[in-house]
Amino acid sequence: MPAKKSRRKKNPAHIDYERSLTLLYKSDYAKAQTALEALAQKYPDEKQVMDRARMLLKVCEENRRQTKKVVQNGVELYDLGVFEHNCGHFVKAIDLFERALKRVRNETDEAAVYGALAASFARTGAADKALESLQKAIKGDEIYRHHARHDSDFNSMGSNERFKELVAISRDSS
Repeated sequence: MPAKKSRRKKNPAHIDYERSLTLLYKSDYAKAQTALEALAQKYPDEKQVMDRARMLLKVCEENRRQTKKVVQNGVELYDLGVFEHNCGHFVKAIDLFERALKRVRNETDEAAVYGALAASFARTGAADKALESLQKAIKGDEIYRHHARHDSDFNSMGSNERFKELVAISRDSS
């Protein structure tokens, strides 16, 4: 039986917003920025859409600024990796984090990179690599044990026994 089509018309502001979002997900930040700015001009009274559009405009501007800048050190690569991870570009984030590991200068930065790398691996379903990276992060700083326990990036690993042991979750609490 075919699904019923909704008789409710979609809000034109939402349609334009979705088009802008598609451009953003395709990493076409210049076009996404233009579309979001047009959205702001066209629908100034759509509060929810405007709030989201303003937030995404900042993402576009930051990314455009980052891509113009030549990334030199591990901390910059880490920051760019976090940005890509937060945009849902996990494979790109992994590449940036792995490059950052080659350039970080101290154990604190290295632990942060391993923690972020673990989260990106977890999001791609690479459990073994996520656990290996998480173990290195925790070795560098115990705070990553807590982060992993409460970070939604690791939700897919909640039933993994090795993950539970690593973040000190007892078998009874699952």
